[in-house]
Amino acid sequence: MPHALFLLLVVIIPSYLSLSSSVSPISNIHIVASTTTSPFGANSPVPPPTFLQAAKQVKRKVENCDPRITVTVSSSFPSPLPPCDLLLTLGVTPPESLPPPTPSTGRFIISPPSLLPSSTPNDFVDFFSPTTTVLPSPPWSSLSTARRLYEYLLKLFSRHTTDDYATGILLFVNQYSGVKVPWVQHSIDPSWEKGPVQNAKEFAAMIGNCGDCITKCLADETCKACIDALNEIDTRDQVESYRAVTSFESDLLRDFSFCILEKNNIFECSASIPSLPAVTPVPTFRGEPITHDRADQILIGHLQDSDGFTDVVPKSDVSWMVACGANVAYDQFPNQNQLFYKGKGKDMWYDPVFKVKTLDGRTVWCKRHYKVRRVPNTPAQYMLSVLDNGVTSNERWNIVAVADDLSWCVFHYAGAASAVGQSYTGGLLCTRDGKVPPVDVLNGEIKDAFESVDIKLFELFVCDNSVTEESDPPPLDFYRKKSGKRVVSPLA
Repeated sequence: MPHALFLLLVVIIPSYLSLSSSVSPISNIHIVASTTTSPFGANSPVPPPTFLQAAKQVKRKVENCDPRITVTVSSSFPSPLPPCDLLLTLGVTPPESLPPPTPSTGRFIISPPSLLPSSTPNDFVDFFSPTTTVLPSPPWSSLSTARRLYEYLLKLFSRHTTDDYATGILLFVNQYSGVKVPWVQHSIDPSWEKGPVQNAKEFAAMIGNCGDCITKCLADETCKACIDALNEIDTRDQVESYRAVTSFESDLLRDFSFCILEKNNIFECSASIPSLPAVTPVPTFRGEPITHDRADQILIGHLQDSDGFTDVVPKSDVSWMVACGANVAYDQFPNQNQLFYKGKGKDMWYDPVFKVKTLDGRTVWCKRHYKVRRVPNTPAQYMLSVLDNGVTSNERWNIVAVADDLSWCVFHYAGAASAVGQSYTGGLLCTRDGKVPPVDVLNGEIKDAFESVDIKLFELFVCDNSVTEESDPPPLDFYRKKSGKRVVSPLA
């Protein structure tokens, strides 16, 4: 890899594999990272971090995803090397004196491109070099499993984001520790790792329960294109899977997904909303304790709406625009418009409208329609739910910080799409026009707000909020008009 030399060292320790308590450690990870500038944060609003700074964020993400995994970060190789299941180096070259793997030590080394681990503790090292003739191995073998994971890790690590590095580590631990990691344990893909019996069982259940939906989808060009795109990837990769889905949205895809995933849960997936990091919503606004009503008005923000603040001017067609986002899968889309508005009673609606550059080269607008409910006794915290292309997502949102004049607002969200076994977290910096606030503001209250929820500024992705062409305006009021609200554009 051109920018981040890395080596993985696995030490299989029998005592770890025998532990079953939910509070007991299942894996020890050691990361050695240099203090030189890294390629992480290439699209952030601040200068890129060092490898060491990035590694510390990878540690936080991994331990938040599964507290049973312990991650240690250092800037140099300790001597002697402490027992660990995984040694990952970033921006440094491992010393030649690093002890080699042997059956007696139980160590595996993955050092591109020569060595790969096998899937059982007793098979210590399989040799594989893509630059030489490779002995054939059956696709269900431990060596083939190792090759597939190895290639997938290379792909994830090449993106240089803390999300992707954390995902890679979680997948590795899930595969080789002998204990399942809930964040990545579920898969809706047929695979050699599942085995022919489980694959056949899932296929039969799909045909038996959803044959009509499958037939209609595969007969439709757009729906089939989405299925073909998903078949080419590991759908646990939330970046690629969500891009595939948003590239080929259709009613047939919604019905296909709903039947297989939501209605019948063919793949027996589950996921819960992450509890870490622990988030405390903003306690005050304009010098007074925050209330539910005030928090609702903050959500409504700059939108031309009778339920919003009367002293916030000028008004806009949207509540907020996303200036930066922290989730590698969901916060990188261009032109992210947010509309929050009241429904019946105390409930609200949230309509994100955003652009997608599809896999086949088109640019399309996508929209979602979330139900928003207050969390009792916790102002500025909300539960959101949405049916997204046939899959239900439930999310917990917090207003983490907001400027008194509503010039900016920081949100944190944690969510789960249980039917596909996916959990996720993210953060958003929103402004009236989608522009990043001045540096002094960014490095002040905004930085503090993000760090309170374990997000560093270099992990943010600046959104492309370039001017929308008049011939292709965003469908901002698609759902809002149906709610019975009287919609008046402040730009009219």
